[in-house]
Amino acid sequence: MRRRRVIALCLALLCTSAASLVPTPSGAAACRPEDRPETGMSGAVPLADQLSGRSRLGYSCNLSLIAATDLGSGGDTQMTWNQDCVYRSVPTGGGDGIAVVDVSDPAHPRLVRVLQEPEWQGRGGVLGIHEGIHASAARGILVIPIGTMLTTYDVSEDCTAPRLVSHFDFGFPAEPFKGPAFQGAGIHSGQLSPDGTFYYATDIGNGALSPTGPCLTIVDLLDVAHPKRVMRWGDEFPCHDLDFNADGTRAYLGFYASMVGHPSAVVGAFTPVVQPSHLLSGLRIVDTSEVQARVADPEILILGELTGGRQHTETFTRIGGGRSYVVAAEEGFCPGGNARIVDVTDEVNPVAVSELTLGVNTLPGCLIAQADRDAGRNLLLYMTHYISVDDPADAKLAFISWYSAGLRVFDISDPSHPVEVAYYNPGVGDASDRSHDSTTTYPRYLPETGQVWVGSGVNALSILSLDPALRP
Repeated sequence: MRRRRVIALCLALLCTSAASLVPTPSGAAACRPEDRPETGMSGAVPLADQLSGRSRLGYSCNLSLIAATDLGSGGDTQMTWNQDCVYRSVPTGGGDGIAVVDVSDPAHPRLVRVLQEPEWQGRGGVLGIHEGIHASAARGILVIPIGTMLTTYDVSEDCTAPRLVSHFDFGFPAEPFKGPAFQGAGIHSGQLSPDGTFYYATDIGNGALSPTGPCLTIVDLLDVAHPKRVMRWGDEFPCHDLDFNADGTRAYLGFYASMVGHPSAVVGAFTPVVQPSHLLSGLRIVDTSEVQARVADPEILILGELTGGRQHTETFTRIGGGRSYVVAAEEGFCPGGNARIVDVTDEVNPVAVSELTLGVNTLPGCLIAQADRDAGRNLLLYMTHYISVDDPADAKLAFISWYSAGLRVFDISDPSHPVEVAYYNPGVGDASDRSHDSTTTYPRYLPETGQVWVGSGVNALSILSLDPALRP
């Protein structure tokens, strides 16, 4: 009965005026004379630019390139970092790999080696090493998830020389649609707790049929050499990604409703049926204090919930004197795929205060932008993916990887009125068979230098400089 009510509500919403469901663009950045600004609507790589070759040069506004490298094979979905090192997922001829890059000289990033372990072979389904690689500066460890296994390295002494410590396989749950027989891949994404002693793995199904979670599988890494599974939680609903408050006692989850799971994620990302999918996904705030305190048989409590999509990435921050916010991204088809800012100060009643969007994510612009597809090469076209802020204690800037729209930077010092101030869409040059790049990773901002490190598909790593006038 519940599912029939949801379906009926979805159908009703499809009949609602589309213009009433979508946001308006957040304004265009004012660029410098030396920049190479976009030629069309904000975020777009126009088909005319692809045909003329203009898009191969890329686009820039208030961000300058210091150095870029393809690491020999381009880049995959994610990267993380510790000290002066970047750990970047890269496709290799022999399977999944993690490039170790020394960025101590930002003008000359140096590929040190590519991590590849025999234990990774045959794991992870079609996704392989995906979105959950994470390093902890507090612990000096690097965690690589693949399938249902975590591989942990010690990077505390020399970030360029990860030392393998352990492999830990927590296994597939008993749910019948999990596992390799149904193209199940296990871990989709995940994060280390702020103190680096727990790893929270998320699961959105990662198989063609799976409608369930578990939302979280939590692994205790206090003894890195001997990890242990703490619990599975949220068996009935999947989650995409998460973030924590500063002490790890709250988690902010991007969730999909019970029994819709991976199929709902696919519908939201690849079809224009975005708004109905918003009823089935969003943000959940949960109490993880008993896990963090290592209580025996810990309980995780859902404190508050806000639907409306933006379920891919949740970045917790404080803005302007102490109020708490989550900046959330949505891997969704237009009209949608933009980000939003949610006030989570009242954990029981989170409130969306604004949206961060581009012309390519609004009507009628997004309909025009869909004609810009690069012969199907960039299926996830103009969608937000990962978000970082300049200072989690008091954010002024949000840095968002936006697939084909590149890296976008918004001033969020007034969270109710975010304004775009910079962007960088990497050029691909004449040697690439792509007409434009696709930017996917968490960006890293270094406030002491104004540098931004970010990864994309062709240019696996770009080192950028933010205009000094925009640095907080």
